[in-house]
Amino acid sequence: MKFQGRDVLGQEIELTAPTDQLEIVFADDFGRLEGTITDADGKPLAASVLLERDGVQQMVLQSENNGRFAMPKIPPGHYTAWAIAADPRIAGYTEPNRDSGTPVDVPPLGSATVTLAFITAYLPR
Repeated sequence: MKFQGRDVLGQEIELTAPTDQLEIVFADDFGRLEGTITDADGKPLAASVLLERDGVQQMVLQSENNGRFAMPKIPPGHYTAWAIAADPRIAGYTEPNRDSGTPVDVPPLGSATVTLAFITAYLPR
């Protein structure tokens, strides 16, 4: 078993960040999601990718400078993805427009590819 890239089998793991939900997934049929983030003109740009499943945030990651991103080892299923602001003032979470997400189906042991259009994110008030 690995946590943040290191072997933790048989070791205690202390979670220090506040969380209201913890999901532990044991699976051997993970899929992969990859794609590109583009601006309104279709040109690649760097931004963050927010991935949700059943209305619960699953993952946020930063794309590369060319807009490309890859999420390996994702449990198969139906997700919604957004491209949101890559702004350090936004502390990891923004509230995207719920209607603007892109549906994505990640197959077991397979790969899904998606192009995400950048949306303007805002800080919750």
